[in-house]
Amino acid sequence: MRLELIKEIFLFFARFPDKAGVKELFSQGESNLALYDEWMQAVDALPEDSIFPEIKHYVFGSNPQAVSERISKINDCYMLVDYGQITSEIGNIGNIEDSMAMLITVAYPSKKDSNDLMELAAKSEMAMDIMSRLRNHLYNEEKCTPWLKQAMAEHELMPWEAISLMPSTGWTLMLERREADMLKMKDKQRFR
Repeated sequence: MRLELIKEIFLFFARFPDKAGVKELFSQGESNLALYDEWMQAVDALPEDSIFPEIKHYVFGSNPQAVSERISKINDCYMLVDYGQITSEIGNIGNIEDSMAMLITVAYPSKKDSNDLMELAAKSEMAMDIMSRLRNHLYNEEKCTPWLKQAMAEHELMPWEAISLMPSTGWTLMLERREADMLKMKDKQRFR
Protein backbone atom coordinates (compact mmCIF):
# COMPACT_ATOMS: atom_id res chain seq x y z
CA MET A 1 0.00 0.00 0.00
CA ARG A 2 1.48 3.34 -1.09
CA LEU A 3 1.66 6.30 1.25
CA GLU A 4 -0.43 9.13 -0.26
CA LEU A 5 -0.07 11.86 2.34
CA ILE A 6 0.99 14.70 0.05
CA LYS A 7 -1.58 13.76 -2.59
CA GLU A 8 -4.28 13.76 0.08
CA ILE A 9 -3.32 17.25 1.27
CA PHE A 10 -3.05 18.52 -2.32
CA LEU A 11 -6.50 17.27 -3.31
CA PHE A 12 -8.15 18.29 -0.04
CA PHE A 13 -7.20 21.94 -0.56
CA ALA A 14 -7.54 21.84 -4.38
CA ARG A 15 -11.32 21.93 -3.90
CA PHE A 16 -11.19 25.50 -2.61
CA PRO A 17 -9.64 27.65 -5.41
CA ASP A 18 -10.98 28.07 -8.92
CA LYS A 19 -10.40 24.79 -10.79
CA ALA A 20 -8.59 26.54 -13.65
CA GLY A 21 -6.11 27.89 -11.09
CA VAL A 22 -5.48 24.37 -9.83
CA LYS A 23 -4.90 23.03 -13.34
CA GLU A 24 -2.24 25.71 -13.90
CA LEU A 25 0.01 23.77 -11.52
CA PHE A 26 0.47 21.10 -14.17
CA SER A 27 2.55 23.46 -16.27
CA GLN A 28 4.29 20.69 -18.22
CA GLY A 29 1.02 19.03 -19.13
CA GLU A 30 2.62 15.59 -18.97
CA SER A 31 5.35 13.70 -17.18
CA ASN A 32 7.10 10.35 -17.11
CA LEU A 33 5.87 9.98 -13.54
CA ALA A 34 2.68 7.95 -13.25
CA LEU A 35 1.73 9.91 -10.12
CA TYR A 36 1.74 13.16 -12.14
CA ASP A 37 -0.91 11.77 -14.49
CA GLU A 38 -2.84 10.27 -11.58
CA TRP A 39 -2.94 13.62 -9.79
CA MET A 40 -3.92 15.45 -12.99
CA GLN A 41 -6.83 13.02 -13.48
CA ALA A 42 -7.87 13.53 -9.87
CA VAL A 43 -8.00 17.30 -10.45
CA ASP A 44 -10.03 16.75 -13.64
CA ALA A 45 -12.50 14.76 -11.53
CA LEU A 46 -13.01 17.62 -9.06
CA PRO A 47 -16.34 19.47 -9.31
CA GLU A 48 -16.28 22.38 -11.77
CA ASP A 49 -17.64 24.76 -9.13
CA SER A 50 -14.99 25.45 -6.52
CA ILE A 51 -15.80 26.28 -2.92
CA PHE A 52 -14.17 29.75 -3.13
CA PRO A 53 -14.13 30.82 -6.79
CA GLU A 54 -12.70 34.22 -5.80
CA ILE A 55 -9.42 32.40 -5.08
CA LYS A 56 -8.14 32.36 -8.65
CA HIS A 57 -4.84 30.50 -8.25
CA TYR A 58 -3.46 27.54 -6.28
CA VAL A 59 0.16 27.29 -5.19
CA PHE A 60 1.17 23.98 -3.63
CA GLY A 61 4.61 23.04 -2.46
CA SER A 62 7.44 23.37 -0.01
CA ASN A 63 10.26 24.38 -2.37
CA PRO A 64 10.78 28.15 -1.78
CA GLN A 65 12.28 28.80 -5.21
CA ALA A 66 9.50 27.01 -7.11
CA VAL A 67 6.83 28.65 -4.94
CA SER A 68 8.38 32.09 -5.49
CA GLU A 69 8.50 31.53 -9.25
CA ARG A 70 4.84 30.48 -9.29
CA ILE A 71 3.71 33.44 -7.15
CA SER A 72 5.61 35.86 -9.40
CA LYS A 73 3.28 34.90 -12.29
CA ILE A 74 0.08 35.54 -10.32
CA ASN A 75 -1.90 38.77 -10.53
CA ASP A 76 -5.00 37.90 -8.47
CA CYS A 77 -6.03 36.20 -5.24
CA TYR A 78 -4.19 32.95 -4.55
CA MET A 79 -4.06 30.14 -2.01
CA LEU A 80 -0.67 28.77 -1.01
CA VAL A 81 -0.51 25.40 0.76
CA ASP A 82 2.90 24.69 2.24
CA TYR A 83 3.53 21.42 4.01
CA GLY A 84 6.63 20.73 5.98
CA GLN A 85 8.38 19.37 8.94
CA ILE A 86 7.16 16.05 10.31
CA THR A 87 7.94 15.11 13.87
CA SER A 88 7.39 11.71 15.45
CA GLU A 89 7.01 10.71 19.04
CA ILE A 90 7.18 7.07 20.06
CA GLY A 91 5.59 6.28 23.41
CA ASN A 92 6.62 3.68 25.97
CA ILE A 93 4.28 1.05 24.59
CA GLY A 94 5.29 1.60 20.96
CA ASN A 95 2.56 4.03 19.95
CA ILE A 96 3.70 6.44 17.27
CA GLU A 97 2.30 9.95 17.08
CA ASP A 98 3.30 11.97 14.01
CA SER A 99 2.65 15.64 13.37
CA MET A 100 3.10 17.66 10.21
CA ALA A 101 3.21 21.44 9.93
CA MET A 102 0.92 22.97 7.30
CA LEU A 103 0.52 26.60 6.32
CA ILE A 104 -2.50 27.71 4.31
CA THR A 105 -2.24 31.23 2.96
CA VAL A 106 -4.78 33.39 1.15
CA ALA A 107 -3.14 36.47 -0.35
CA TYR A 108 -3.24 39.15 -3.03
CA PRO A 109 -0.13 40.19 -4.97
CA SER A 110 1.14 43.75 -4.53
CA LYS A 111 3.30 45.97 -6.68
CA LYS A 112 6.99 45.74 -5.76
CA ASP A 113 7.30 49.48 -5.17
CA SER A 114 3.89 49.98 -3.55
CA ASN A 115 3.91 51.48 -0.09
CA ASP A 116 0.31 52.69 -0.13
CA LEU A 117 -0.68 51.51 3.34
CA MET A 118 -4.40 51.76 2.67
CA GLU A 119 -4.19 49.59 -0.45
CA LEU A 120 -2.25 46.99 1.54
CA ALA A 121 -4.80 47.21 4.36
CA ALA A 122 -7.66 46.72 1.87
CA LYS A 123 -5.97 43.63 0.43
CA SER A 124 -5.40 42.32 3.94
CA GLU A 125 -9.10 42.85 4.73
CA MET A 126 -10.18 41.04 1.54
CA ALA A 127 -7.88 38.10 2.31
CA MET A 128 -9.08 38.01 5.93
CA ASP A 129 -12.69 37.76 4.75
CA ILE A 130 -11.86 34.72 2.59
CA MET A 131 -9.68 33.18 5.31
CA SER A 132 -12.48 33.58 7.86
CA ARG A 133 -14.93 31.77 5.58
CA LEU A 134 -12.31 29.11 4.78
CA ARG A 135 -11.71 28.53 8.49
CA ASN A 136 -15.45 28.19 9.10
CA HIS A 137 -15.67 25.70 6.24
CA LEU A 138 -12.85 23.64 7.76
CA TYR A 139 -14.64 23.62 11.14
CA ASN A 140 -17.77 22.31 9.42
CA GLU A 141 -15.79 19.51 7.73
CA GLU A 142 -14.23 18.16 10.93
CA LYS A 143 -16.64 15.21 11.10
CA CYS A 144 -15.82 14.09 7.55
CA THR A 145 -12.04 14.49 7.76
CA PRO A 146 -10.51 12.76 10.80
CA TRP A 147 -7.20 14.68 10.92
CA LEU A 148 -8.94 18.05 10.64
CA LYS A 149 -10.55 18.00 14.10
CA GLN A 150 -7.22 17.94 15.92
CA ALA A 151 -5.64 20.36 13.47
CA MET A 152 -8.40 22.92 13.95
CA ALA A 153 -8.55 22.47 17.74
CA GLU A 154 -5.41 24.56 18.07
CA HIS A 155 -4.32 26.78 15.21
CA GLU A 156 -2.97 30.24 14.58
CA LEU A 157 -3.72 33.02 12.09
CA MET A 158 -1.00 35.45 11.18
CA PRO A 159 -0.51 38.19 8.59
CA TRP A 160 1.28 37.17 5.39
CA GLU A 161 3.72 39.70 4.05
CA ALA A 162 5.79 37.76 1.52
CA ILE A 163 8.24 40.34 0.29
CA SER A 164 10.98 37.76 -0.25
CA LEU A 165 8.80 35.42 -2.34
CA MET A 166 6.88 38.04 -4.24
CA PRO A 167 5.21 41.13 -2.81
CA SER A 168 1.80 40.03 -1.55
CA THR A 169 -0.51 40.65 1.37
CA GLY A 170 -2.86 38.22 3.09
CA TRP A 171 -3.33 35.81 5.97
CA THR A 172 -1.85 32.44 6.88
CA LEU A 173 -3.57 29.69 8.84
CA MET A 174 -0.97 27.61 10.67
CA LEU A 175 -2.11 24.06 11.38
CA GLU A 176 -0.48 21.00 12.78
CA ARG A 177 -1.82 17.75 11.41
CA ARG A 178 -1.50 15.10 14.12
CA GLU A 179 -2.12 11.47 13.47
CA ALA A 180 -1.18 8.10 14.89
CA ASP A 181 1.53 6.61 12.65
CA MET A 182 0.91 9.03 9.77
CA LEU A 183 3.90 7.65 7.86
CA LYS A 184 2.77 4.03 8.34
CA MET A 185 5.93 2.94 10.15
CA LYS A 186 4.08 0.02 11.71
CA ASP A 187 2.58 -1.14 8.41
CA LYS A 188 4.82 -4.12 7.68
CA GLN A 189 3.14 -4.65 4.28
CA ARG A 190 4.76 -1.45 3.00
CA PHE A 191 8.26 -2.84 3.48
CA ARG A 192 7.87 -6.04 1.49
